Amino acid sequence: MTLRKELVRASTVLLAAGVLGGCGGQEAPTASADPVGAPAPQEAMPGDNDPGDIKGQVPTDLIVSTNEPFWQARAEDGVVVLEGAGVEGRRMPIHASDIDTSTDPQTRLIRAGDDAGKVELRITDAACQDDMSGASFPMTGTLSIDGGEPIRGCARPASMPPPRPPGEDAVAESIPARFTGYWAPEDANCDRQSVGGLEITERELRFHESVAVPQYLELLDDDTLVVTASYSGEGQQWTEERTLTLSGDGQLTIEGPEGDAFTRVRCPGGG
Repeated sequence: MTLRKELVRASTVLLAAGVLGGCGGQEAPTASADPVGAPAPQEAMPGDNDPGDIKGQVPTDLIVSTNEPFWQARAEDGVVVLEGAGVEGRRMPIHASDIDTSTDPQTRLIRAGDDAGKVELRITDAACQDDMSGASFPMTGTLSIDGGEPIRGCARPASMPPPRPPGEDAVAESIPARFTGYWAPEDANCDRQSVGGLEITERELRFHESVAVPQYLELLDDDTLVVTASYSGEGQQWTEERTLTLSGDGQLTIEGPEGDAFTRVRCPGGG
């Protein structure tokens, strides 16, 4: 064997021995579970879950009502509207609305505020009975105002009419005939061309750019009807309560949830 061949053979043997020595009968190293440069797993933050991912979750649009002191906080369309003693229609933008899935039953925490203060609503998916009227609500809620102690109350979806007390039956099945017809801002507009016209049938209220389908009707007396209805118009949908009041001179006054009101006159023959 020539010297060149002997050197090549020796190099081959040494290389093979090095490879085998590196194995040493041990398992090959596995990839690191947390390799350098890989992002660390992030904990889920409150509110990160898509609402559609949580079955049966507490909804985002809610109303919390309390007794003694009497308060109502309505969380809807990105704001909380607060009503109570000395407070009428205080509107505060919602800063956070998060589901806490660690609780059982599930809880939603809503925080809202403005330069004047803040409110916090905590709504739990647990049935609640009003401690004064005895009415049953689907959820329990607490309300904290400007950092004060939580006030316990009951809660419901914003689209749900106020629950009735047990045994109370003052609900109309349809809008009474004395409220139906075409109502205009003045007699001259009974040709139905006025944008302020209102047509009322047994089953709906038709405004110029929206239609309201009653969900709940309550006769306070022969001439006063409270209508909680689902409205749709201009690509939007909402729920609102309005009070319709008849007067002896053929006028109808429609009052909104924030005290705004307008009057219409009945058109002869329905307009």
